[in-house]
Amino acid sequence: MKNIRYIFFDCMETIIDLFELPTSSDYAFWSYANSGVEQYWQSFDDYLERYNIAKKLMNDSYDTYQEYELKQRIEVVVNATESIKQDKKEVTNRLYDNYWNTYKSKCFIKEEVRDAVLQLKEKYRLAIVSNFMVMNGIEELLNKNNMRNSFEFIVSSIGFGWRKPDPRIYKYAIDNSGCEAQEILFIGDDYENDYVAPRKSGMNSLWLNKFHEKRDDIDQVHDFYEITQKLLG
Repeated sequence: MKNIRYIFFDCMETIIDLFELPTSSDYAFWSYANSGVEQYWQSFDDYLERYNIAKKLMNDSYDTYQEYELKQRIEVVVNATESIKQDKKEVTNRLYDNYWNTYKSKCFIKEEVRDAVLQLKEKYRLAIVSNFMVMNGIEELLNKNNMRNSFEFIVSSIGFGWRKPDPRIYKYAIDNSGCEAQEILFIGDDYENDYVAPRKSGMNSLWLNKFHEKRDDIDQVHDFYEITQKLLG
């Protein structure tokens, strides 16, 4: 690809992987299990029901693609739980910290990704543009894996306030880069957020099709080895 100066990467399932892909209920379970405050709910099913209600309430109270912090969702659960008479802030913090510590324990960066990023950094400027609901969470994960310095800046949905595929987050990242949109290549595993939407914003894009889904006539790769082959030869 000619005239590319910057590469924007998605983060989760692109740069950082999880040992197992979470289901929709896992996020609730990671906050609840072994939190030390499980006694306030009859069972995990009771907690999960309240968690899903809180999720819907939060989603309905925000504009489409407007981001909020996951901790706010947990706070809604706690405030709506009648058995918690006091120390609501402490219970919220226990659940949230339990979620985040569990999440971090499941994250890792593949060696092929690490090697590819270091190679690409020699030719291109790199940045992260990603949806994430934990403030400074991406930075913490990259620091934990000694990869933060590989990326010149990070735009997260929780930091910016809008999540992909809202056009505002792409424009903000483009403006931060100091480049023209056509000088940027976006790479990520989500077809809509990381391939289609960046192109609508004027960028080039490359879909990381990790699971070999069938889509024709698009620019795609299946792993980071193919990315380096395509961009470095």
